[in-house]
Amino acid sequence: MIKPAKGRLLIKCDRDFKNNHTFQSGLTIRLERNVNNLNHRETMPVQGELLAPYMDAPVGSTIIFHHNSIHPSNEIYNHSELSGEEIASNIGIYAIPESECYLWKSKDMTEYQPIKGYAIGLRCFEPYKGILQGIPHKKITDTLYVTSGIYKNKIVRTVKAADYEIVFRNEEGKEQRLIRFRTFYPDYNEREEVLFVEEKLTKDLINGEILVGLTDVDCKKISEI
Repeated sequence: MIKPAKGRLLIKCDRDFKNNHTFQSGLTIRLERNVNNLNHRETMPVQGELLAPYMDAPVGSTIIFHHNSIHPSNEIYNHSELSGEEIASNIGIYAIPESECYLWKSKDMTEYQPIKGYAIGLRCFEPYKGILQGIPHKKITDTLYVTSGIYKNKIVRTVKAADYEIVFRNEEGKEQRLIRFRTFYPDYNEREEVLFVEEKLTKDLINGEILVGLTDVDCKKISEI
């Protein structure tokens, strides 16, 4: 059995898994994501199966990691863990640094859990209150509504470009997106991305005056989520 080095997670990754989409009927089609798309967050593999336990995550859990982690420098070649069929299916084994791994979910869980040093959130928007139709809601920059961890159910102000949107394929075979950001509180870390809690915006959110979501199209009042 392969054992990971300290500070790394041992992950088996199907490099083609993200390039498929499953319809409600069960029909699966292939998506050629690398054609006319230079956004590696959308085109590169970002999920795999955990091969050795890591903290609370048991073997077999799904791990979400950075879109550049599937790199030859992290790949393990001298092993016999894969069958010929798996190798032909473009599956590889990687030892990925824990700092590049963000979320995990075991087979009996319904929601992803952040790995230590990260949290999940949604973007915040000021609703358009005019009479015109088709006017987008205004995004509040560098501000997130937190859905996990110590800041859960709070709105926080972050450093610039803290929200990293992960694009992956869920268990139903459909594309799913989550936003992760770094937070280590109460421990000190120079990469901490939360600046402070926005108590006023949190109250406005409860009163229905702030919308939260991934985009200005799908954002809703907190009572509607």
